[in-house]
Amino acid sequence: MKTRRRHQSKRTKKGSIYIPAIVIITFFMSLGASAMTYVLTQSRLASQQLHRATAFQIADAGLEYYRWHLAHAQEDFQDGTGAPGPYLHSYSDADGNHIGEFELDITAPPIGSTVVDITSTGSSDERPNIKKGVRAVLGRPSFTNFAVVANDNMRFGEGTEVFGPIHSNYGLRFDGLAHNVVTSSEVTYDDPDHSDGDEWAVHTHVDPVDPAPPGTPAPPYALEDRPDVFEVGREVDVQGVNFSSISAQLDNLQAEAAANGIYLTDSGAEGYHVRFNTDDTVSIYRVNSQKTCLKQTCFFFWCWWTNYTSENLWSVDQQASFEYQDQDSATLPMPTDGLIFIEDDVWVDGQIDGSRVTVVAAKTPYTSGNANIITNSELRYTNYDGTDAIGLIAQNNIYAGFYSDDTYRIDAALIAQKGRVGRLYYPASSGTFSPASCNQNYVRDTFTNYGAIGTNQRYGYAYVCGESGAPACAACGTTASGYCYRNLMYDDNFYFSPPPFFPATDQYRVITWEELN
Repeated sequence: MKTRRRHQSKRTKKGSIYIPAIVIITFFMSLGASAMTYVLTQSRLASQQLHRATAFQIADAGLEYYRWHLAHAQEDFQDGTGAPGPYLHSYSDADGNHIGEFELDITAPPIGSTVVDITSTGSSDERPNIKKGVRAVLGRPSFTNFAVVANDNMRFGEGTEVFGPIHSNYGLRFDGLAHNVVTSSEVTYDDPDHSDGDEWAVHTHVDPVDPAPPGTPAPPYALEDRPDVFEVGREVDVQGVNFSSISAQLDNLQAEAAANGIYLTDSGAEGYHVRFNTDDTVSIYRVNSQKTCLKQTCFFFWCWWTNYTSENLWSVDQQASFEYQDQDSATLPMPTDGLIFIEDDVWVDGQIDGSRVTVVAAKTPYTSGNANIITNSELRYTNYDGTDAIGLIAQNNIYAGFYSDDTYRIDAALIAQKGRVGRLYYPASSGTFSPASCNQNYVRDTFTNYGAIGTNQRYGYAYVCGESGAPACAACGTTASGYCYRNLMYDDNFYFSPPPFFPATDQYRVITWEELN
């Protein structure tokens, strides 16, 4: 009996050893299976990430492709097919091996805008079910990127305050207050209003006058900080803006207005007066005659009468007195595409409410015509949130006339393609005026522009004492003719949302970019 019990005890001990071994083996087998599962999962995730990364790269390449396409065909939003999308493209690597494809969904700009919305979705050949998308909104900068942009030497006198960027393709003297950056495409220049040597292409004569640049300045250019004049700073040697490109766009604007807007040929008279109304209509008048202002000048016993405006010393364009008087009229709905094209001189004023409109004055042939726009009275928005927008494009000049209001404001983007934006120089001198009120018009009080200005020739709404033979200073100080105070306020809604069909200055740029899914 004892022997049997000992034998049973040995069997029990031996069995008890197997149980922990089985547990340990099971544990390690489970751990190994988990590790293998983890490795396989990570491998699959890595593979998915690799294919997602490849799909992303292909999608991004699709966006870059269409940016390139728009650089060569700026108005083509159908990928060269002439048919609606989406548009599917194969994608190959640098060695020419086909590795995937991208699909483009393109939303063309609204009428008159330059903003295009593009979504590109990419996938690889190895895992076509794994897709990645990117979306970009592109826009072409226009002349409305600046509060003032000019293609001439410029001078902003004391009393000028500008809210917004300023640029000239040539030199620029600024003696007012700039709340944004002031730039020039030149480095130095010979200022025509200053008899000494070359000066910085952006400089000021506000005390203390800027020191002259070194003989041959090299970048980086050492322009002094002048926050009292240039609050944000100034730069030289920056890229220029092409004014001549506007002529090439006039044919397209004329065709668009004839098809979907308002198109008027030569008036057979003095031109047209366009007045905007807040009920989404526009009143258009034929201008049959203009007011005149004569001055009698006497020397001893000899006297003679001359048209006052013929004594303009700043322009060879001998316009009349820029005022409408006798006219025929018609009131029309605002054009659906927001474009009014007139082959004659245009006077414009009024107020809009919830409209976006551009007025073009251009005579044929468009490369050599000389139509002008004249603004004598206020031209206003009702809404200042980007809803309202007005553009004025003159083939030649945009003028404030001799009869312009003493204080007035223009809410608009202005372009004088071959001429200038400003007011003519009307000298005050001895003599008898007819009517007598003409004697009060040579100096005005305040001009305000809320929008943007593009001028091919030198901008100016005021002429200071001593400038081009100006007489003694007027009551407002240094102003001898024109507006004593000039306020130029930039409408930053214009940066990528200019008035309809406003000329662009550059290639498409990315406004927003985002990664999808």
